[in-house]
Amino acid sequence: MPDLLLTERQPWQDHVMVDCFAAYYAEVVRIKEAIGNASLPAYLARGGQARPNDIVETAAMLSSRLRDRLEAQARELRDSGSDRLSRAHRLARYVMAALTDELLILNVGWEGKEVWLNFLLEQKLFGTSKAGRDFFLHAERLVESRSRDALYADLAGVFLIALQLGFQGRHRGTHGIEALQQMRLRLLHFIAACRPPQASVESHAFPQAYIRPLQVAEQSRLAPMGRWYRLGAMALGGYLLISTAVWMTAVAPLTQ
Repeated sequence: MPDLLLTERQPWQDHVMVDCFAAYYAEVVRIKEAIGNASLPAYLARGGQARPNDIVETAAMLSSRLRDRLEAQARELRDSGSDRLSRAHRLARYVMAALTDELLILNVGWEGKEVWLNFLLEQKLFGTSKAGRDFFLHAERLVESRSRDALYADLAGVFLIALQLGFQGRHRGTHGIEALQQMRLRLLHFIAACRPPQASVESHAFPQAYIRPLQVAEQSRLAPMGRWYRLGAMALGGYLLISTAVWMTAVAPLTQ
């Protein structure tokens, strides 16, 4: 399990982890579109690479491509000289890998579902295959932390968006609906608690959401929020909508 060792405190600032998530998930959306158009081998062959010959080669190339994306982000953060950001990104990277694996095994209709079990991002990057459980252990540890600053809120936003995009893990199925709703709500409360006292009521938890007009073409892909959505939005002034908007803003150009 990646360790969450965030000891230095920082003022409220740009949300690097959510930015990394949005950039990575934009590539996942493109891959899902290529799968839907039956053009994944051609998509993977862009840039001069050899076109995969079968589904095993396709899955291997896809896994390598996505790992390269995540590892490139990690290198960039390491080069920035911030050990704290690097450690935080390791946890965010775990969330991104967990979400991708679940999507490609359970949510996306493609012939590589079973083959993907041999190319799990979690296994390749972290040497484990327990994200169905460990995702929630990490989230639990985060929301129970006594630390309250921008980077912790940033990580909570990553977990929250992953849940919105459909990650269910061990709570998959009707029996887990309440547990998923409770975790979303706890993440929202945690994000609210991380806001500094001097933050004005007009400031936004994730200001990237307001860079471009919101697009709703992908809204149907988000996990249904139901009663929790209404309660959470009312209780915390739209934090959930704001974090959703970050992702929607990032992928909107791909859905037009």
